Amino acid sequence: MPAHCYPNGVCAGIFAGTLVVISLGIGYLATFSCHLIEFKDINNPNNNYVGLGLFGREDLINDDTYDCIIYTENDKDNLFDAYWRSARAMGLLMVIFTTILTIVMVVIICCGISKRGAMLLGVFSFLTSALAFLELLVLNSELCDLNDCKLGYSGGVTIATGVLLFFATISICMFRDAKRKPRAKKEKKEEKKKKEAEEKGADEEEEA
Repeated sequence: MPAHCYPNGVCAGIFAGTLVVISLGIGYLATFSCHLIEFKDINNPNNNYVGLGLFGREDLINDDTYDCIIYTENDKDNLFDAYWRSARAMGLLMVIFTTILTIVMVVIICCGISKRGAMLLGVFSFLTSALAFLELLVLNSELCDLNDCKLGYSGGVTIATGVLLFFATISICMFRDAKRKPRAKKEKKEEKKKKEAEEKGADEEEEA
């Protein structure tokens, strides 16, 4: 492992980075799936549970085949109350924030981050974790108040995403302070002073 990599600590950097990348992948799939929750559809001839997601739902193709489709305007009018719209916003923000967090984690592999910066990044990671859990606000929607709802398998993945981001937060907050490299301007200034000193020394030798 090159010395310039993970200036905030190899173990903490690899652990946090891995958790964030995994969270981005499974969080994206869970947010845009059609199985965040499932409810028993009384209009279904088999009385089976039908999957619903934040941005799409299951549609019955034939007696036992379903397909995932986006919501129609009629679906939105019937389903989208305040809880549902809030959950959609939380899910979208979670994906965006996790993407940003992943990019930052890649950048600091070589560049490092100060202890204060790591604490701020930890707060950002914690907020992202909370957004994942807030996707489950759909369980408080009017649809679930009036029907038999249960958590779908994507709902479980959403919880796992929140948990992984929480552990990533702990690891990020444990980053040690990276050694700061001198700024380019400072280096140029020092080189200029050194060059002037050498020239001055050369002139003194000639005079002597």
